[in-house]
Amino acid sequence: MSVDLMEWMKLVLGSSFVATITTGAFTYFGSVRAKRRNARNAALTAALSLERYARDCRSTMCEARSALEEVDRMQSYDPIHSVALPKFVFPAGIEWKAISHRTEVELREFQEWVPSAQRFIRAGEFEDPFGYADDVEFKSAEVGLRALNLARRTRRRNGVPKWIPPVEDAELESDLARRFTEIENRRKRFAEQHASSRT
Repeated sequence: MSVDLMEWMKLVLGSSFVATITTGAFTYFGSVRAKRRNARNAALTAALSLERYARDCRSTMCEARSALEEVDRMQSYDPIHSVALPKFVFPAGIEWKAISHRTEVELREFQEWVPSAQRFIRAGEFEDPFGYADDVEFKSAEVGLRALNLARRTRRRNGVPKWIPPVEDAELESDLARRFTEIENRRKRFAEQHASSRT
């Protein structure tokens, strides 16, 4: 075999090796980019769902407060029974396998936690109508805050930009937090007064 042929074969084999490595690298990094993009898309979809649900919770919180006012006006408990903590489900089609297992667990646990909060509220619906409306308002604030916190973590972990709420939602988190704190403090004062009256 001539020297020229040997050199030519070395050149061909070397070029093939470089081409294989280059193709493999492009395929690998392309796959990594696609996975990250899918993770961001799944995280964004989940976060938007949670943020939308937090808005629903604030609406329910306000409806519960209005229902209490309607009871006095109508002399009927009917307005109270029309309010309830809204249902929550993530939209179909979220690629759960695209996001980290930890994030998936937190998101799915939240979805399962909401029905337990609904059951807790319904347990007292017919015992104390005023207490029921208060529970709806309190739980709506609590669940709404939890949804916003989870949405924030989901965005941060997956490289999704922070949520910039529209003008009408600029005070969403502070509204929920303020009402939650007000009701919690009122309940603590009531419990303390009740305890002191028994001693």
